[in-house]
Amino acid sequence: MTNLIDYFKTECDNNTNLPLKTKESYKILIDAAKLKRHILKKSIMTIPYNVSNYQLINYIKEKFDRINNTELYTYKEDKTLKLHYYDFGLLSNGLLQVLKYKFYKLKLLLDYLEKIAQVCVTLKIPRI
Repeated sequence: MTNLIDYFKTECDNNTNLPLKTKESYKILIDAAKLKRHILKKSIMTIPYNVSNYQLINYIKEKFDRINNTELYTYKEDKTLKLHYYDFGLLSNGLLQVLKYKFYKLKLLLDYLEKIAQVCVTLKIPRI
């Protein structure tokens, strides 16, 4: 979690071209220290299986309840933690960035698995 929070802080502080909405979202995610490891665990575990960004977001959202058909969500275990739908996208992107670039061996594994997937598609064989 520390690497992810550091990523958000760096993006928020150093990227002067960020739209205001994104900057505010990063600040919410930085302050969301209540984010527990188990919220992100399923997402992290599926990354080597080439999970899509859409599904990555869905895995994170499983731990949240949607508020009255709005784009706001509350954490099931602590209703004071609220995230906007947009926040989930930044959270998943940040997670991917941290895992791929802070942990080089994971990046090598993901690149290898991506090449295997491409071979499977070319040969029209199922990926397990």
